[in-house]
Amino acid sequence: MLRAAVSIVVFCACVSGASGAPIEDLESPMLVNLWFTPVAVDCSLSDQPVILHWKVADNLSGIDAETHLRLDSPSGASSGNMAKTLWLGECVDGDPQAGVYDLQFVMPRYSELGTWTVNRLWMWDAVGNLRSHASSLPAYLSAQGIEPPTITVGPSAPEPSTWAMLALAACILTSSRRVARAAYTRR
Repeated sequence: MLRAAVSIVVFCACVSGASGAPIEDLESPMLVNLWFTPVAVDCSLSDQPVILHWKVADNLSGIDAETHLRLDSPSGASSGNMAKTLWLGECVDGDPQAGVYDLQFVMPRYSELGTWTVNRLWMWDAVGNLRSHASSLPAYLSAQGIEPPTITVGPSAPEPSTWAMLALAACILTSSRRVARAAYTRR
């Protein structure tokens, strides 16, 4: 029986730097900033759209692979797993090496009331370098001087009723009459 030997040869194209040494991307991407728009929503009547903006940087290959985040509920009782995938096409400013990306998602109607926090984030670059902030994201952001982003879910402030506005106007009018009477009787 004749067996054929198969050889697999892997070729790697390398880019050379000014010194002639090959350049390789060994650094994972960096999170520069992270914030929500809006920072508060009322989910009592309907789903509410939210945008998570993040500014990221990568030294060479750029952000390319999927990026996940986890948004945790106020009590921790809700699964709160709103993992979303961010692809390169969602860059709204800059480029894959230094850009601002938007992640759009929905806070569902009847979401748990209170402050929701981003506690976990995983980012990859185009060659697979990973930066993981699994349960350490708030501490990492604070150490970088970045306020950890939160979104507050709650009922919106009620509109002042017509009766409340009339009562306020009556109080002001009554007070101004008393001041006017006091000023008149002093003369």
